[in-house]
Amino acid sequence: MTCEKRTPGTILEYTLDFQVSDYFAFEDVFVTDTFSDGQRFYNPSGFEPTLSFSEHGNPGISGAQFTTSAVHTPTVGSTNPVVIDFLTIDETEIDGVNDGNGDTTLTFDLSALIDAQNGHDGQLVGGGVPDGGFNNGGSFLNNNPPLSTGFAGTTGTITFYTEVLEEYSDDFPSGDSSVDSEDVLTNEAIIDGRVLNVDNLTAYSPEQREDDDTQEQLSIGSGQLYKSIFAINGVEDSGALSDTNASNGVDGYDSGIDVSPGDEVTYRLTFDLPVSDIENFTLEDFLPIPIYEVNELLSATATDLNSSTADNSVPAVGSIKFGSLHTFPKLAQTTEDLTSEVDNGSTNDGVYIDTASNSFLLDFGDYDAINAPPSVVDILFTVTTQNDPYVDGLLFTNQVQQKQQSTFNETLDKEAIIQINLRQPELDITKGIVAVSSDNTTSFDPTNIAPSGATFDSDPWCYGCF
Repeated sequence: MTCEKRTPGTILEYTLDFQVSDYFAFEDVFVTDTFSDGQRFYNPSGFEPTLSFSEHGNPGISGAQFTTSAVHTPTVGSTNPVVIDFLTIDETEIDGVNDGNGDTTLTFDLSALIDAQNGHDGQLVGGGVPDGGFNNGGSFLNNNPPLSTGFAGTTGTITFYTEVLEEYSDDFPSGDSSVDSEDVLTNEAIIDGRVLNVDNLTAYSPEQREDDDTQEQLSIGSGQLYKSIFAINGVEDSGALSDTNASNGVDGYDSGIDVSPGDEVTYRLTFDLPVSDIENFTLEDFLPIPIYEVNELLSATATDLNSSTADNSVPAVGSIKFGSLHTFPKLAQTTEDLTSEVDNGSTNDGVYIDTASNSFLLDFGDYDAINAPPSVVDILFTVTTQNDPYVDGLLFTNQVQQKQQSTFNETLDKEAIIQINLRQPELDITKGIVAVSSDNTTSFDPTNIAPSGATFDSDPWCYGCF
């Protein structure tokens, strides 16, 4: 299968490659291909299903069309398969009812199409079997038959096309019929044929048939999640300001950068969606303990987030806003009521604070639109580095997790991390004399022997001591 975009409206090219074992021969060969709801057979001019076939290495058929007399328009509610030339199109499972089916089955009459080509007889004879069979040359197949002069294999390729739909017609267990990001479309095929006696190329009695199968699947475009450090103490990283490509992550301060207690760190979360249709979409950020406190974000609300300007201004401590790359067509939900494990802290209209895990969650809910363009979620928030005592030079990891639900009720997730290096004050100890009890004139060099801010009584501390 060939496809790069993997979005609704994309035309998928399927190729079914087959070969005949060298010492076998077949006739009455059919290839049956079944593909799932969410795609439809596509055969306008230039996209006809075709066959290329070589027997004994002779490329005698190239681009023979299974449908030459008509273009098929997929329909809902068909009661009988449609036969066009050498192809049968069965859409009887597509009835517009959410019953878990909606498959399309294509049956390619391979032998009949080959037979219709000049110089071919509809039989598929393996490369090691001579024309007419072994007996035609006065011999029989033995356990170690010699290969004929100029031996070459018997192979073929069927090519056909489908179009990815905007919506499912019959199979959407979640109740949302849109074809969403990371939904999986499936395809499976079976080749079946009547086995021939390779001595004389006639059918056995009783009939013997053999088959083989294959399958493929396609995931609709998947979003990419990234996390970076946008600013420290209000100073943006220069790369973060100039980088506008969210598809491979946005630049920011290097992971592992030094941060000290009291520093205000602004993090950036970006999620690049090639397909904006999505269900139960959330972002949850886990702040490392003890250097950050999620309680700083208790006052953040979805209303404030939704009304924020999508630009590169640095949010104040405790604030969450949209960054300059934000284009996701639906902002955080203001009416969603989560009852899952994340909803065990303070809730502010779609911004969920979980003090137990020191995390906050943004709930974007569902989004569906016809021909929805790609989009980006771009989130900025600022927290303060706490001054709890901790070892100097330790790396702390901040992790964000993205979750969504597929149309088939599968929970899908991604994670991204960024680290900071916590620097703590270094304690220096200095020992020296600050006073003496001698009656002799005594001077100190340098005069200011005390640390800055420290003063001593004019009387000696330890009278009589040296």
